[in-house]
Amino acid sequence: MSVLPTALIADDGHAEVLGLSGTLTFVEAAPSWVRWRASLEQLRPGQRFDFDMSRVEVIDGGSMALLVALRAELHRRGVRSEFIGAPQAVQRLIQLYSGDVKVGPLPQRRAPGLLDQLGSSTLSVLVGFREVFGFFGDALVALGTVVRRPRSANWKELWPTIEKTGADAVPIVMLINFLIGLVMGFQGAVQLKQFGVMFQSGALLGSMTVAENLALQLTEWSDLTPDAVSAIVRAKLRLVGLQGVEDKLPNELSGGMKKRVAIARAMVLEPTLL
Repeated sequence: MSVLPTALIADDGHAEVLGLSGTLTFVEAAPSWVRWRASLEQLRPGQRFDFDMSRVEVIDGGSMALLVALRAELHRRGVRSEFIGAPQAVQRLIQLYSGDVKVGPLPQRRAPGLLDQLGSSTLSVLVGFREVFGFFGDALVALGTVVRRPRSANWKELWPTIEKTGADAVPIVMLINFLIGLVMGFQGAVQLKQFGVMFQSGALLGSMTVAENLALQLTEWSDLTPDAVSAIVRAKLRLVGLQGVEDKLPNELSGGMKKRVAIARAMVLEPTLL
């Protein structure tokens, strides 16, 4: 990545311009991200800082997400900032990542109150009870049917079925778990970073929030700072239309939302093939 900071004079006064050129990839963005943010700390409200994209040949979504996050941060501090001179292909990516829209203040997150927490916990417990009682209800209905009509049960297959779902099933379960772990391991391997994989069921880690699910690969396979990782996560979720779900757990999402989160997760490493 080639980064060429310059200073130009604009019609409305002095404007600092960060000139970017060549190929910009998020893999190389970690040191540049730290350097860019440090250089922006000295800017004051009312000043202008633009990103000159006229010499950019190729840029990936991760790098664009970082640049858009920097622009948004400047806007919130009262510093005017725009992307200028972008070629048509780069301009389309800027628009895709909302780099050309007016940035407002970040919404204030309201801490959940005591009643909200009690309600959420109670609802979670009730859902668990419903699933348990539903299972026992189905079992009792089946048992009642067998008691009333004993010949309706296939008694000859009872013991073989118990064996197949018991000890005989252990090797199969172990093999499936091993294969799933192998696939997920290869997905994150260095030599296969160019492939993004979305599992049909989503395969989100239930103990992690949506943001943590997306950030896992970035923290493991890149040197990006936490702020940079957060910027990319928010950008990918915005691409699939899921703003504001970063702190939710997978069990709080609908089936369609889980699949969209899985798509966003598959895109965080900028794979060549999805």
